This record gives sequence, structure tokens and C-alpha cells, in this order.
Amino acid sequence: MRITSFLRAASSLGAVVLSLQCSSNHSSCSIDASQYDRSCKQDSDCIAVYSGSFCGGGSNTCACENAAISASAQSQYDADFKAINAPLCPCPAPPVVGCNAGTCAVKPGSTVFKEAGAD
Repeated sequence: MRITSFLRAASSLGAVVLSLQCSSNHSSCSIDASQYDRSCKQDSDCIAVYSGSFCGGGSNTCACENAAISASAQSQYDADFKAINAPLCPCPAPPVVGCNAGTCAVKPGSTVFKEAGAD
């Protein structure tokens, strides 16, 4: 019970800090996985990453993995992700990703963190 309360408090604090960071430059609060190489030949060519905006408060303030890109694009993605100052949050296990007809994707049935309002 104490851990749950701590995580909620930490998440709330992160949202406040994030709101302050994002208010000055909203465009630096998102990253789009579709802008990175997603080509693959086998499942091991793919990695799980976060794609979307984490500004605006609510449940979309954590940058938890919800998409897939090619492992060959990881260094560029990591540099871009670091530059947008994504918040450190407790996230569930990343979704299972793999190669689907030559494109990295989240495997069907894999648990994915969804942003508020996402379908």
C-alpha cells in the first residue's frame, strides 16, 4: 500500500514538473515513432519505444513504450528522446514487438500503455 501511494505521489509530482517544462515549448513534448526506420526481417530487429505526446497532464504524462521501431534506429531515437526531457515514470512491462511483413510493430494482444483518450 505504501509503494502504491508513493508511486501516485511521484507520478503527480512528475506531472507538475512536466507541465512546467512543456509550457515553454510544447513541441518538445512529443516524439513520433513513425518518423524512424521501422523496417525489419525478423522479430529481433525491433525494439519497443514510446510514441506520442506526454504533455497536458492526466494519464498521458508518462512516456511508456507503446510502439516499435527498427533496432538500427535506436541511437537516433534515444538521442531525440533524451532531448525532449521525457519524465521518468513507473511503466508496465513493455509490449511485445516483432516484425510484421517487413515492418516493426506491436504484436497483437500485447499490453500497450494507452494515452488518455486513445482508442
